[in-house]
Amino acid sequence: MKTKNKYEFFSIFIFCGFLLFFFLLIIVNPKKEFSENEKRKLATPPKINLNTIKNSSLGVEIEKYFSDHFFNREFFIGTFSYANLAIGRNGQSGIYKGKDDYLIEKPAKNNEQNFIKNIKTINKFIESFEKINAKIMLVPTTGFIMENKLPLLHETYQDDFTFKILEKEVKGKINNIDLIKTFKDNCNNKQIFYKTDHHWTYHGAFLAYKKYCEECKITYIDEKNFLYNNFGYFWGTTYSKSALWLSKPDIMETLTPKDSNNFKVIVKDLAEEKIHNGLLFEEYFNKNNDKYSIFTGSNNGFTIVENNSINNSTSTDKSLLIIKDSFANSLVPFLINHYKKIYLLDPRYYKKSISNIIRQDKIQNILILYSVKNIAADTNIVLIK
Repeated sequence: MKTKNKYEFFSIFIFCGFLLFFFLLIIVNPKKEFSENEKRKLATPPKINLNTIKNSSLGVEIEKYFSDHFFNREFFIGTFSYANLAIGRNGQSGIYKGKDDYLIEKPAKNNEQNFIKNIKTINKFIESFEKINAKIMLVPTTGFIMENKLPLLHETYQDDFTFKILEKEVKGKINNIDLIKTFKDNCNNKQIFYKTDHHWTYHGAFLAYKKYCEECKITYIDEKNFLYNNFGYFWGTTYSKSALWLSKPDIMETLTPKDSNNFKVIVKDLAEEKIHNGLLFEEYFNKNNDKYSIFTGSNNGFTIVENNSINNSTSTDKSLLIIKDSFANSLVPFLINHYKKIYLLDPRYYKKSISNIIRQDKIQNILILYSVKNIAADTNIVLIK
């Protein structure tokens, strides 16, 4: 009996020793405010006061803090991700490791009811204006277009089903711009989507631009008439989610109009209005969080892009309003060549009246541009009405 008690005491002693050891490692481990690999801010030290003790949030904050600042945390997360791959659990983190270094988001859960609700809201919103030229463009998912890059075992992407619903539900003044055939026909010739990020490359954005011009009967500007920029390597959002830290990086390449002095970006929804000369926010590429913010300077609620090479005119055809998610940002350097002003409104961050902007500035051209995944899940679109 004494021997058993001795073993139990020894086991408890060893266990407590391990806890103390890892606790001390967390205490002495240098603290970071931001994880470059995960592209997110790390938890700050928990606030210990009467309120946090009363509402039971203190325990949650302590757990988050210790989890975020665990010794060699990213190493252990990465090891776990590669271990899952080794035993055939590809996509465990919500990201498939595909062929040719593609890291592809798994298909989102089908949210048909919310999608239909959003399309009906858009229909009603557009119908509330007498003279509007409206287009809707949905960006297919990487997994649906790049099916040949997916692992052998994968869930089914339902983009085609979503587009069929769109064709059925879009009514009245809105014309649908279908990108599926354009992307499918070109996906083996050019890299349309980044390999470590969910966004499209400039090739994908340019194909969408050409399709938009075709639908609007506008003569598009050829690629050779733009200025090519190479900003070097980066790892994007799917890399961060996958924790497959040995993945090869993408290259951030852009096409912009050759005379950048003609363009200005005005971010309107900040405490103080921000004016930026040129189309690219190159300083963002040197930051650790979101390299894609090089286009229009991150996801702002309300941004105006001006083209001073187009003469001032009272014609309302000189402006375009884009109700959008982040995919629109890299399309702007192409579309701005055809408009005096482009208004970018993101309902996720802009909560004021969009109708007032349309009426005050006499806007007649509207483009609704979202990824298929975002428009099906978004709960902010209902606010535009």
